Amino acid sequence: MVQDSKGKTIRAKTTAKVSLKKYNNTFSYSTVSFVDYDKVKKVTYKTSTSTQAYTRASTKSKLTARNYKGKLVNVKVPAKNAVKKHNTSWYKDSFNYTTYVKTKGKWVKKTKTATVYIPAKYVKKYISNVWTKYTKKAKGYFYTPQPITITLKEYNKVAIGMTYKQVVAITGEKMTLSYDSSWNETVYDDDFEEIGEIIHTNTSYEWNYENDVTYDFRYVDFYFEDNKLTSKNQFGLK
Repeated sequence: MVQDSKGKTIRAKTTAKVSLKKYNNTFSYSTVSFVDYDKVKKVTYKTSTSTQAYTRASTKSKLTARNYKGKLVNVKVPAKNAVKKHNTSWYKDSFNYTTYVKTKGKWVKKTKTATVYIPAKYVKKYISNVWTKYTKKAKGYFYTPQPITITLKEYNKVAIGMTYKQVVAITGEKMTLSYDSSWNETVYDDDFEEIGEIIHTNTSYEWNYENDVTYDFRYVDFYFEDNKLTSKNQFGLK
């Protein structure tokens, strides 16, 4: 869970596609990028009142303009105008102001921009908490349940005596080898003369499905002797 630009708690979303790795039958994971907003203390400086603007950090350098009659007037910065600290005595800002320029005998209104300076005594410090955007990375887990590949109907079709390949042909699932052993049987003829050996095998294959979200658990076990199914067990198949 993360915060949005207004501080509301929401679910995190990835900012780009990622390749997932299997964690279990229910979840996959990957390192993902996501957007989160953190509350950050922000300091701003604003003019406390409408005050004279200066072209340099000096009270001898007033910014002036012409009014619609062509009269020279002082330019003032309005209250609550954001400024930046220049030094301990002065603050400054890039400021748009209006002046009039005489064109063809008429005073025509123009907008100009200038870097202006304001004495520190007319500036107030404001502290606020701002939700600031960050792009972060973390290992994320995603609900990606694996398909259920062995059903009760398929299980019931599996008969004792079938080979492993025959069982797989029905279930469509290559199971996990959970047990494997072998032993040799010596073969004798009627005169009790040794004529060779037969290798016997005992193997067990299992398959399971787990969904921790829905509490769905399913299990299958098949036991083979000499590649012939001799027993089978299941739990939770549907």
